Amino acid sequence: MCTKHLLLTFPAVLLAAACGSMHQASAIADVNLQAHSAPFFGSSSTAPLEFDVTIRNKTTAPLAVRSIRISTLNMLEYSVDSGEKLFKETIAPGETKTFPVTATAVSVSAGTSSNEPLSLRADVDFEGTGGKRFHEVYTFPKV
Repeated sequence: MCTKHLLLTFPAVLLAAACGSMHQASAIADVNLQAHSAPFFGSSSTAPLEFDVTIRNKTTAPLAVRSIRISTLNMLEYSVDSGEKLFKETIAPGETKTFPVTATAVSVSAGTSSNEPLSLRADVDFEGTGGKRFHEVYTFPKV
């Protein structure tokens, strides 16, 4: 079986309400990324981060989500160690599903305040009909 990878980067097209979420679309899927809260470092240099990644299948065939990986883009005060979660979920045509992903924020020093907006990247691995796998990258500059 031949595995084909497709890497596409799309600029953000819509900014959702100021609740820590952003929306991005491609020909295959609408993707929304929402952070549950800003990182709180307290007396540590690491903080857990939880995200909801909502995906709507825009195709006419079932679309399987195999993995979602979240990382940061151009952060100064702190970064997000890649949070990756494997899935085996199929989204029917026109259907929307939400996927939880956990990551870890890491700062250069303990007690960092999280005033900087999150700039995130979501790498999503999909599988289409016939087992064809492909990869899409979505960027979210200010979550």
